[in-house]
Amino acid sequence: MYTSLWKNFCFCKNRYKYATKQERREQEIMIKWLNLILSLRWCIYLKKLARGLSTIAPLLYMAAVWIMSSMPANAIIELPQSDVDRFFKESLHLIEFAILYSLIVIAFLANGRLTNAVHVAAALIACFYGLIDEIHQAFVPFRSATVIDAVKDVTGVLICFLIVQFTYFTRPHSPISRLMYKFTQWASS
Repeated sequence: MYTSLWKNFCFCKNRYKYATKQERREQEIMIKWLNLILSLRWCIYLKKLARGLSTIAPLLYMAAVWIMSSMPANAIIELPQSDVDRFFKESLHLIEFAILYSLIVIAFLANGRLTNAVHVAAALIACFYGLIDEIHQAFVPFRSATVIDAVKDVTGVLICFLIVQFTYFTRPHSPISRLMYKFTQWASS
């Protein structure tokens, strides 16, 4: 179908300079419709790309967390002041697994499958991965695994869990909830 439309498009373009006013108007309308059809085709590819990237993003992020946990604590960044450096790295525990939970939720949103049970499962997966990461760090030289770090991981996930629970499930008319619904409708359609 698209090949014949493209041939028509090229034919109209070549005949344009020899056409009458009426034929030119008809050709311009046809060219506009063809451009619209071709742009809609790209929109479909864009949706598939967004859905695919959203689905694979949590796995890539989990791999990145695992690789960074395998390195010494100062391998990626070390700030000049040790107190600021320690505070910064300790606060990353809260953020790191909250991001993982958010990516899992976005993956389910993109596929139109976010329910209350899946929402709880996503939080459990992120918490479990945080605990596995802490156990992994216990066996890495120059790294430490503490219960406090595991509590920080779970706390970051819990904060994000409560935000999603309150905005998406409890108050479906909140701005964040509407944005999440729009993303689901766009990506999964």
